[in-house]
Formats: sequence, C-alpha cells, structure tokens
Amino acid sequence: MQFHEDEERYASFDWQIFKRLLRYARPFWKYLFLAFLILLFITVLDLLPPYVSKIIIDQHLVLNNREYNGKKIISFEGEYYLIEPQKVNKGYEVFEEDGKVILKNLNGEEYLLTEKLDNETLNEIRRNDIKKIIVFSLALIGILIASFFLNYSQIFLLNLAGQKIIHNIRVELFSHILKLDLKFFESNPVGRLVTRVNNDTQNLNEMYTSVIVSVVKDVFTFVGICLVMFLLDRKLALVSYATIPFIIVSVALFRIFQRRIYRMVRTRLARINAYISERISGIKIIHLFMQHKRTKKEFDEINKSYYDALIKRVVVFGLFRPLIDLIYFLGLSLLIWYGGRDIIRGQMDFGILYAFTSYLGMLFGPIRDFSEKFDIMQSAMASAEKIFKILDTKPKVKNETKVSPFKAEGELKFENVWFAYNDEEWVLKNVSFEVKKGEKVAIVGPTGAGKTSIIKLLTRFYDPQKGRILIDGVDIKDISLEELRKHIGVVSQDVFLFSGTVKENIKLNEDIPDEVIYEAARRTWVADFIKKLPRGFEEPVMERGAILSAGQRQLIALARVMAFDPKIVVLDEATANIDSETENLILKAMERVMEGRTTIIIAHRLSTIKNADKIIVIINGKVVEVGTHEELFAKNGVYKELYTIQFQLN
Repeated sequence: MQFHEDEERYASFDWQIFKRLLRYARPFWKYLFLAFLILLFITVLDLLPPYVSKIIIDQHLVLNNREYNGKKIISFEGEYYLIEPQKVNKGYEVFEEDGKVILKNLNGEEYLLTEKLDNETLNEIRRNDIKKIIVFSLALIGILIASFFLNYSQIFLLNLAGQKIIHNIRVELFSHILKLDLKFFESNPVGRLVTRVNNDTQNLNEMYTSVIVSVVKDVFTFVGICLVMFLLDRKLALVSYATIPFIIVSVALFRIFQRRIYRMVRTRLARINAYISERISGIKIIHLFMQHKRTKKEFDEINKSYYDALIKRVVVFGLFRPLIDLIYFLGLSLLIWYGGRDIIRGQMDFGILYAFTSYLGMLFGPIRDFSEKFDIMQSAMASAEKIFKILDTKPKVKNETKVSPFKAEGELKFENVWFAYNDEEWVLKNVSFEVKKGEKVAIVGPTGAGKTSIIKLLTRFYDPQKGRILIDGVDIKDISLEELRKHIGVVSQDVFLFSGTVKENIKLNEDIPDEVIYEAARRTWVADFIKKLPRGFEEPVMERGAILSAGQRQLIALARVMAFDPKIVVLDEATANIDSETENLILKAMERVMEGRTTIIIAHRLSTIKNADKIIVIINGKVVEVGTHEELFAKNGVYKELYTIQFQLN
C-alpha cells in the first residue's frame, strides 16, 4: 500500500528555499542584528575563562618557570632556585651531582644553582599570588554573570523574532489556503493542511531560533579558538588542528547516511499516519465487516517498516557521537603527549597546555551537537518546501472585479457550458438553460449526471472550460467572488456546523443583527427546538453539530440562508435522509426560504418538486428535457421514466 509517499521527496538543503526563509526575517532585522551583536560578545566571553585560567596557573599557582626580580624560578625536589633567564634558553633539565643542583640547557651548557629562595621571600610571593587569584576568580565570576545576562538577552531576542516570523508565516499560509479553490481541498486531506499550518511552521521556528544562530556562534567560536590557539603556541595549535580533517570526513559521511535515513523515516511515518487516519475514519466498516485481523496485520507490516527505519537511524546517530568522542580523545592524547613532553623539558608552561585542552573541548562541543542541528535543519527544509508549495499554488478561479457594485435581481442563465474536472472528461456537455427572476427550477437526473457540478459552477468553486454563466446578464467571472456569493445561498444534504453556539452557526456574518437571526429562526421553525435547549440560542454546538439530529441541522442551514437573505437559493438534496415527520417541517421551512427568491432545487425525490415552475432533466451531463411536471409527464420521456421507477421503488 502507498500512503502519500510523494510528500516526502525533497532536497535536504536548498539555497533558494533558505533565501526565501530569510526574507521573512527581514522585517525583524533589528532584533536579529542585536542578537548577533550580543553573540559576538558572548563568543569573546566564552573564550576568556581558559585564558584567564592559564594566567592563574602560570603566574600565580605554579612557581616553576616564573620570573621574580628579573630572574627565573627553577624548582627541584621541592626547593626553588633563581637563575638568569638567558641561561635557561628554551629548555633545560635539572639534576643533582655530588650534592650540588645543576641546570643543563639545550645548548649543553651547565650552571650551578646556588641562589635559593628563602622561606620569607617565598611566603611573600604566595601572599601576593593569593590576592591575584582572588582578583582573577572575581573576574571569572563577573565573566560568567555577564555571559548569563547576554545569553538570556540573546535567547529572548531570537525567540521574540522567531515567534514574530512564524506568526507572519502562519497567517500568510492560512490566509492563502482560505483563498484557494475547491479542487485544491479535494486533493489535499484536511489533516495534511493542519500539519502544514501548525507543525511545519513550528519546525521553521526551531530553525530560526536554534540552528541558524547556533551555526553562526559555532563558526565564531571555531575561528576564535583557532586564532587564540595560534597566538598562544603555534606548534601546539598545529597539533590540535590535526583532528580537523578527521572531523570533516566524519561529518560528511554522517550527512550522507543521515539524509537517506531521514527521508526513509519521514516517508514511512507518513504511511503510518495516513493508514491510522483512514482506518479510524472507517472504523464502522471495520466493525461491520469484521476486518480487525486484516487491519491489524496491515498495520503491523507498515509499523515494522517504520521500526526498521528508526533502528537504522539509531545506528547512524549512535555511531556519530562516539566517533566524534574518539577523535576528540585521540586529539587530547596527542596534545597531552606533545605538551607534557615540553613541560617536562621546561619548554612550555603548564597553563598553556591546560588552556589548549579546554579550547579543544570547546571546539568539539558544537560538533557533538551537529547531528541534532542537522536533523532540525532537514526537518525545517522539508517543512519549508511543503509550505512554499502551498503558497505557490495559485487559485484556478481568478477573483476579478469588472462589475462593482453588483446588485443581483435573480435572473440566471447558462450558455453552452462545458465542464470537466480532469482534462476533457466532460461532466457537463453544452448545457444551456434559463431561470427567470423568482422562478423555482428543479434539476433532476440520475447519480453522476452533473447536477451538483452545476451548483459548483454557479458558486464559482470551479469555472467552466467553455461557455459562460450569467446573472442578470452579467458574466459571473466579472463579479468578485465576495459579491457573487453574497447573492447565492446554498443548503446542502450534508450540513456543516462549526464549534460554537447555535446563534453563531446561524449568524456566520458578524454584520447581521441578532434581531434578524431570531426572526429567521422563527420563520424557519428553528426557534421551536432551540427553545427546548438548556441555553437556547447560546447552546454550544459540538464539532460538526454532533449533538443535533440531521433534521435540526437542516433547519439551522435554512435559517442561516434566511438570515443571509440572498437573491438566489440552491437546495441541494436538502430533504435526503430525513424522516417523514421532519421532512414535512423542512419542506415548510423551505417554502419560507424560497419566497421571493430565485430557487434551484436538486432532489432525488421527484415527488418533492412537482410544484416547480420548471424542471430540467440532465442525463450524462446533457440537458435532455425541460418543462413543468405535467408537461414532462405528458411527453412520456426520460422524466416520466425516472418518476415511474422511483414511484415503484417507494
């Protein structure tokens, strides 16, 4: 089985999509600029602690190799000696020979260490060290506090900008969806559209607030660390850089495998979601036809496929972090080996090695998080592609205004109308008929004849490929959709009610006064059952009107049209699936709604349209007969045959 697999075919990263996403950030550039400016200060502050620690270690913790009064302090077996710095050269070793302490530098020159630091001088140096350590410790605390407030400010600004950006995208997307024509909704399930407006926009928010800034910060940090390392010690910096090629190869391999597996996971997740949604929607059929075992078996297969994809993802993610850790520890080991050797030889201070190990850890931190960032970026790219695909969808029904204002009287005319949903699979073929102002016209025919398509064309959910439709002599394509639909009221077989109150479902248009609502409800007998509700007109209506019967929903739909007061009324199978008692009440309400209005009635029950001023018979998309009930019955044609068959069935 295939469930929306095409939905998951997208590029892992597309510069065009990324640039388009950045355009949405343009109105909020001040927030982002300030956030990036703060980011520079944060990066500098992040680089300071290891360097400050290096100063504390080399200049105030470790005495060996420090300078005092223009001389260098050399330690040997717990004792400290002073020697001229030029004699130490770049490296040395200290040993004892015949009870004498001797220093030998790299040039092979030997010097007798005779000038020893006395305890009083040593204590004075240590007292001074303690004072400096306190100062530097307070400086570190200050750096941490400043970093805290800067990080908070940056996160706040980014999330503020991110939420504003996503708010705009979500509003634009939903507004655009509202403008799309019916064909779009017939080919896109509601669940998918809800996901686009809600979940996919949230994925973009994570990209704006997490990935983009995080990547910029990582770049700043990487460049800063490399620069500081190079300035501290070039040789040790080159040793640290040795890990970079291994990092690049690991990240490149991870991207390749993760991209493939990500697509696989998304595709199989789409399958499982679609299958669950479809089966739950059809749960009654599953119960009635005892399809529990078959459904469970099919679900197990799809679920197993999804499980296998997730396991592959776990393997790739599980390998990446340990691999990066392995490279890090190899680099750390190399660093300690090389630096430790120089410390022993007196060629390097311990604080420098400590700073390098700290910087190396900072260098690998963002790389460890790369898998998560890459996953967020891929998800955002996939979501962005789907969102832009909807935003780039143009309504096929163009909303042009050539006649404004337009005030309908109710005269209607179809002229040689041809219509097909797909290519030239014609649903309506050269359909022509005329409805005068105030006439009640019924359109009849077997299922699939094209009756409902006529209504879709009249309300401009679709446009015909050939011919034209006129209201009061004006082509409906020259009337704005808002003005056109303001003059047409439709009551369909399946009445849709929104969550809200009964009054809100009748009103819909906020400009309609409550008095008009109450009068419309009274005239259509809706008020009779509303009075019995605990809260009357303020009674909450569950989603799709679950607490109301089919007849009550039909009456609310009729009251809705009455309050709307259109010039043309369409009753599409309005009495289908209604019991006889309720049908009589609905017929009486329909009579009220039809008073003084041009009415088109589509009905399978031919007995309900005997009193129509005109009956149009459609077979296979063609108008085959037109006349009153008596005229058509007298012809002994298609209408009489349909009527006779239905009468016999009843």
